[in-house]
Amino acid sequence: MDGAIVLEIMGSPLVYIVILNWNQYDDTKECLDSLPKINYPNYRVVLVDNGSHDKSGERLKSEFPQHVFIFSEKNLGFAEGNNVGIQKALEDKNCDYIFCLNNDTIVEPNFLDELIKIARDKKFKEFGSFQPCMVWYYHPNLLDSAGLEYGKNGLGFNRGGFSPRAQYMENGQILGPCGDAALISVDLPKGKFGGGYPEWKTPFYQAFAKDGQDLRLLREDSHMPETLEKVKKILAGRQVDFLFIDGDHSYEGVKKDFEMYSSLVRKGGWWLYTMWRFIQKKRNVLSIIFGKK
Repeated sequence: MDGAIVLEIMGSPLVYIVILNWNQYDDTKECLDSLPKINYPNYRVVLVDNGSHDKSGERLKSEFPQHVFIFSEKNLGFAEGNNVGIQKALEDKNCDYIFCLNNDTIVEPNFLDELIKIARDKKFKEFGSFQPCMVWYYHPNLLDSAGLEYGKNGLGFNRGGFSPRAQYMENGQILGPCGDAALISVDLPKGKFGGGYPEWKTPFYQAFAKDGQDLRLLREDSHMPETLEKVKKILAGRQVDFLFIDGDHSYEGVKKDFEMYSSLVRKGGWWLYTMWRFIQKKRNVLSIIFGKK
């Protein structure tokens, strides 16, 4: 209709906040206490008690009955523990976003409004994950992380770590979000798994290859037999000098990757896997499993 004005009216997307607890009542309570200050109107909380033996999960459930609590019989680690909470969130068909939040953090009132505003911006429709800037609890003028970056040695590091927070006030592209505070879109933009990496990341990954090296990008589930067959087809009977799989970070996931792919490494070659674990009274720790065949 000529001259008509069409308004697109969208409500506030539903966000599930997933938090892990493992024997850390004080930290987790302070985190949960900060959530009611959020201005954003449409969020729910799933707390996964990761096999605590100090009854902290039960105490928290009695004090925060408005949230969903899941109790694991054992410590599943960082990745698998979060997956339990994510799976619970995905049971709600109205879930639009999942926000993984470390239990040793507190949030500012407007952080979720700003994240959702960016996530819904058409300029960023290609992106499936987002991260707020994280600052140190006792030094709030210094950054903990403004996103993840990777060096050419394949190891990740926090962008802007220990830098003045004022240096990272503008929105920008990052390689990926830190798992301590990651907003993930359920309706991811592309790929077999709903996501994949956007086109702008392809040259970055290809830059890892040296002259004469052939780099292939596979966005697949490493545990699927079809993926192993694809890798074997690419190698065409050859073996590799160095194998690195950044996939399922749980113990069982790493074990399965090793059993499936270690035969592809030549004698004398190296393999590297990563696994998250928790240490009591400390933050989650990334274990690097590094071995020679």
